[in-house]
Amino acid sequence: MSIQRVAKPLASLRQLRSMHGFRAEMLVPDLAFIGLVDDTIEATEEALQLVVGPRPHRAYAMVRVAFEAAQRLLVLATAHDYVHLGTRAWLYYVGKDQSLRTRTDSKNLIEDYRDQIIQSWALRYKDAEAVVEAEMENSPEKKGT
Repeated sequence: MSIQRVAKPLASLRQLRSMHGFRAEMLVPDLAFIGLVDDTIEATEEALQLVVGPRPHRAYAMVRVAFEAAQRLLVLATAHDYVHLGTRAWLYYVGKDQSLRTRTDSKNLIEDYRDQIIQSWALRYKDAEAVVEAEMENSPEKKGT
């Protein structure tokens, strides 16, 4: 397969990403959405660089990351309830990031982020607090999984 066959859709994804941006009323789900777009783009670019390098077999790991990010992106982008699913995804990724950065209890850090995002998002989306709280209740930590 020619690298050009991947480069063209990748350029289209970059263009769509710049057009989408963040919308104030959809701040939290858009944070998750754009994060997945960026993961897809960056992993694909890295895989393409590895393919043309001296060890092309190393590209497999990045192709897998790009594929998984693209799968999640497709699910989020086509979700019936984009706001709730995107908020749940954002909370999940915040918790995952914090658990990788610190060895302390990530629950308190997530609650700090929750309070900050509610304060910011509620300026444009009246149901921000209710959505974030509902998705906090749906989090794996709350369910014990």
